[in-house]
Order: sequence, then structure tokens, then C-alpha cells
Amino acid sequence: DFGDGTPTAPTTPRPTPAPVNPTPRPTPAPTAPTIEPDDSCAVSSNWGSMTVSPWPGSDNKLISPVISNPPTTISSVELKGVGQSDNQYQSCILQNSVINMWQCDLSTALTEPATIRVNGIYIGYNIIVSMSDHSAQYPLSTCGSSTPSTPTPRPTPKPTPAPVADPTPRPTPKPTPEPVKSPVESPVESPVEPPSGSTCRVSSNWGEMKINPYPGSNKVQFFTYVRYSPTSITSFSIKGAAASDSWT
Repeated sequence: DFGDGTPTAPTTPRPTPAPVNPTPRPTPAPTAPTIEPDDSCAVSSNWGSMTVSPWPGSDNKLISPVISNPPTTISSVELKGVGQSDNQYQSCILQNSVINMWQCDLSTALTEPATIRVNGIYIGYNIIVSMSDHSAQYPLSTCGSSTPSTPTPRPTPKPTPAPVADPTPRPTPKPTPEPVKSPVESPVESPVEPPSGSTCRVSSNWGEMKINPYPGSNKVQFFTYVRYSPTSITSFSIKGAAASDSWT
């Protein structure tokens, strides 16, 4: 500016503010649904080829499971009934380490199908369909594997309407009298005594004791399993039905 000779101060430019970007919020991870097994059959993913067979004479109050092909040495076996929670498992004790047979003397009878837990980590959900079927090997081929799927909701059954009573009274039918039979004297059969030595009986102190032959037994080699014995067993003898047979 050359008008009056006085210089004009330059205008100081203001800084342009930086654009404000909103801080992105992390997207919350989806919550996985808790999968609870219903009455469907499944085994844990670490189950392998393990099978469970009830010993002959087992039932839902006293069961002796024989465990084959375990993935590791078995240190504990537990059972629970269908619909029961994990704190309702009942423990079993080792009966025979050679064949991995455990005895589960349950305080309450279990509702089938039963769930078995081995070593606390190998679980067969509802695999024991019948605790008295000693010919079965559980899980069955129709049983699923790994974690059981989410249970399918079941439709609520509709109540069945009560039948409408017929208002028309009906006459009560008279009973038909039975024909009079002439008395016929029945012949009296002579009592037949069983052959000597063939009568089946137990001593008065036998109680509820049961004898189960072990698979593979024969007339020369006999292996047995005694259940419900009234006391500790210290000896066991056996003999045949012939009069000449002696205690062995």
C-alpha cells in the first residue's frame, strides 16, 4: 500500500481444525447357546471306541458295568439317570480290574436311559438304554457322537376332550344264567416224586444271593460271580447232580 506510506499488518490465517472421527466401538462377540443334552443319545468327542456292557443280573438299582476299549486307565465311574443334573451323579467302585468291571450300588434307582461319566471327562449321554440287557454294548450304532445337538422343542399335547354321554337311558342287560353242570368226579392224580438229587432248593440262610456264570464257562472250567452275598465269601465249592459227584 503506497497511499499514506503506513504499512498494513498482514492477516494471520487461522488453522483449519482437524475432522473429528468417532472412535469405533468393538462389536460384541455372539454368546454361544448353552447346549444341554435332553433324552437323546450322544458321547463326548474324546470317547473313542469305548463300550459299556451291563454284567448279567444288573438292574437300575444295582448295576455292574464292564468297560471295554477305554482310551486310558480308568480311575472313576459315575452314573446318573435321564433328566438329572451333574450334581446327581452316583459313584461306582472297582470290582474286577482285569475286565474293568465296576459295581454301582445306587442309593436311588435310575431312570433309563442312563448317562455314564468315566474319569470325569469321558461322558456317554443317555447311552445305557437298558441296565439289565447284558448282551448290549453301549453306545448303540444309532447313537450320535461329539457334543449333543440343541434339543428340538416338543409340541405341547392337546388335551383329549371327554366323550359326551348318551342321554338316552339304556336297559341294564340281565345276566345270562350259566348252565347247570352235572358233577363229574375228577380223577385223583398220584403225587410224582422228583428224581433224587434233581430238586432245586437253597438253604434257609441263602437270602437273596445270586450266582452268575462268567461267559466262557463250561462243565470243566466254571467261573462265577456271586452277588448279594449275606457276608464276605471265604470259600466256594460246587458239585454235579449225580450221586457219585463230590464237592470241588
